[in-house]
Amino acid sequence: MAKHSVMEISSSGKTTICCIFVYFFATFCSIFCVKGEDSARVHVSSVSEDVLFPCSSKSNVVRNWMFGNDVLTVDRLFVNFDFEDSLTLFPNYSLLVKPISLYHEGTYRCLQGSNVVEEYRLVVEVPPKLILKFKGDNNITEVTVEEHTIVNITCYAFGARPGVNLTWINQAGVNLVSAGKMTFVSENDERYGKKTFDSESVLSVYLDSNRGAITCKSVTESGIGNRSITLSYYTYVLPRLDMTVNSVNVSSEIEVFIPANEPSLFSCYSYGSRPESRLFWLSNGIRINSSYVGNVTVRKSAGDDGTFQAFSSLLFTASNLSGSITCVSEFTNGINKQTKKELKFHTYVRPETRITINGLQATDSLPVIQLAPLSVTCYSYGGRPVVHHSWTVNGRPINFTQIANQTDLEVDDFQSKCLNTTSTISYIPKDDNGSIICTSWIGDTGIFKTAHITYLTYVMPKTRITINGLQATGSVPVIYLAPLSVTCFSYDGRPLVHHSWTVNGPTTKFSRTVNQTDLQIDGSQPDYFNTTSTISYRPEEDNGTITCTTWIGDTGISKTTHISYYTYAVPTIYFTINGNQRKNFSRVVLEREQDINVICQADGVKPLVDLIIFLDTNVMNTRTAHILGNDTHTFNITTTLNFQADETIGSITCTTQGLPIHDAHVVVYFQVTGKSLTSFIHSLLHITSLR
Repeated sequence: MAKHSVMEISSSGKTTICCIFVYFFATFCSIFCVKGEDSARVHVSSVSEDVLFPCSSKSNVVRNWMFGNDVLTVDRLFVNFDFEDSLTLFPNYSLLVKPISLYHEGTYRCLQGSNVVEEYRLVVEVPPKLILKFKGDNNITEVTVEEHTIVNITCYAFGARPGVNLTWINQAGVNLVSAGKMTFVSENDERYGKKTFDSESVLSVYLDSNRGAITCKSVTESGIGNRSITLSYYTYVLPRLDMTVNSVNVSSEIEVFIPANEPSLFSCYSYGSRPESRLFWLSNGIRINSSYVGNVTVRKSAGDDGTFQAFSSLLFTASNLSGSITCVSEFTNGINKQTKKELKFHTYVRPETRITINGLQATDSLPVIQLAPLSVTCYSYGGRPVVHHSWTVNGRPINFTQIANQTDLEVDDFQSKCLNTTSTISYIPKDDNGSIICTSWIGDTGIFKTAHITYLTYVMPKTRITINGLQATGSVPVIYLAPLSVTCFSYDGRPLVHHSWTVNGPTTKFSRTVNQTDLQIDGSQPDYFNTTSTISYRPEEDNGTITCTTWIGDTGISKTTHISYYTYAVPTIYFTINGNQRKNFSRVVLEREQDINVICQADGVKPLVDLIIFLDTNVMNTRTAHILGNDTHTFNITTTLNFQADETIGSITCTTQGLPIHDAHVVVYFQVTGKSLTSFIHSLLHITSLR
């Protein structure tokens, strides 16, 4: 076994190395000194590779190898046992280093005697281990990210010697600029006194294509540390979701109102999804059974960007006061990304609404009196949420301060929370016609329901009746069976009126109604009219009523004017004197002191009246006349007077008492002589016949 020592002598850039060998198993000592120049050939190798250092010479002189200042071999004998396992010396003195480690880095010299035959400087490089880090995940090679976003990718180079530079390129080979680079000495990798280095680089990149690749490369001058790692990426595009409810776009809303207990159509539109996505629905966060979902379609977008569109509809009936409906889009290829559009809803109930005018139910077009104040009330009942009213009259809104009695009363139903609302306005109609609209606004939903009524104004005409040209008021006496001309006058009315007639109850259909005229008044009010009509009637009753009904246009409103009548008949009156009946004599001759029997008879009188006989001006008989008979409506009556004529001349008068208008009477004048009455009458008749 031998020990060795080394001395290093430096002079003017030259190195003198003196080696002293002492062999304990030999009796000799060998000392040699080597002078060399700094002309070593540099050999750069990667760690774990093999390297062969030749030592060629034509002579067979013994050669030795040195590593730095250490002797490796003397002749063919290894004297440095630290390298023995990794070095091989060939017969031609070539030295094989296998495998290379950082411990082997240094200068190797092949010596022949004191002369340097070959000198090599071995530089050992360690290529790095590259990994990529993305969003906390290490050592990834493939990611899926959202398109049109900026992502940060970190590239790490571990255990390199020398330290490496990191660069980035895309799939087209274009260099990318990293956001920053840091190189630092590893704290846990120092071997054989040789340090390795770790490096990192962060790349911020905007991904605007649907797929691609980004490569991180480590670069060294020798190329031994050149390594690369590639990250393949696929981008997805989250779709835009639009929604409609009952054909109304609510994409910008977060709360909507839908009718309670009525189907509402929810539609969801997905635009620009990549890859393909599907739609489904949630109600209050719970997935809705597909049996309620219809019209699910997916198709490619019109452009060439590889995106898709989708559509789904939902027919949903809400019974609660509030809730939520959510449209969810999810990818079909396993990408765990969803897009949601949630709509909170509140339910409403449309109220039943009606309008009254002056307390009367108003339907269709209602006639009202012009310039007469109207009390118009709007009733909304059974609505939810609270309803308030607005009014419009003839296109002009009514100021809120003009609305009276606005009340909101909650119905006794806790679950439905329905309300009743009433409001009233006062209005004086001045136009010929118009419309009144009550709008029931359902809370703050913007949803409303209208009830409206149109009106026609009218002016009730003044009306009077004449009979046979005479103003008729009260109960009027008319001659029994004598034709009547009855005229109805309506004037200063609007709109145009027409008449109908009623006699004694049921409407009488007369054979003709004559002289119905409609005359427009000239003047400042051209829409006012005068109307007259006339009927002919032959009264056959004891009494009755004639009614003229004035109908205001087609409004159904009418005004009646009527008159009562009773019939009378003027009788035919004649005398019977001493049995001699005469209807047309006016003078008689009576004999003095003769008993005279005078009978007065009235035929066809109506009504039943008294029949009185006057002798001159003296009432001689006031007894009620005796009824001889009647024909249901008229009477024949008679009364009698017995007397003796004392005066020379006189008169006998028979008159009715109690007829309307005037009574009927007959007067007979008499002359008294001394002869008997019978002879006197015969003489009188004889004289009359001679004429």
